[in-house]
Amino acid sequence: MYISILQNMNIDTRTFMINKKQAGMKNLLYILFVVGLITSCVQGEPEINRRQQRQIQKMLEYKVDSLRKEQEKVCYSAVLKAAIPKADSIITQFEYEAMNEELETPEKPEKPEKPEVQIPKFE
Repeated sequence: MYISILQNMNIDTRTFMINKKQAGMKNLLYILFVVGLITSCVQGEPEINRRQQRQIQKMLEYKVDSLRKEQEKVCYSAVLKAAIPKADSIITQFEYEAMNEELETPEKPEKPEKPEVQIPKFE
């Protein structure tokens, strides 16, 4: 029936059959893709051997160390930002006190009492 319709429309029946086969192959590929996707999602976690476990542990330790070092740098810079003004004010205060100590003159000592001097008379 289809062949007679195609002949009336002047379409080569061989190309129609090839296209029909290609469509069947596409459907088969889609079905295989969906089945493969479903089976890959259903599978459990892959097994990890000891070597891979050690490698994962080393990478994890490296990442933790690098993050710790980065955090230490951030904390160190924050501490310096807070400490520098305080240290400067303490140093300035010491310098001011040292300058005032040098400029202060000691109090004058009390004047001693005049001694009584007896001068002998000349005759």
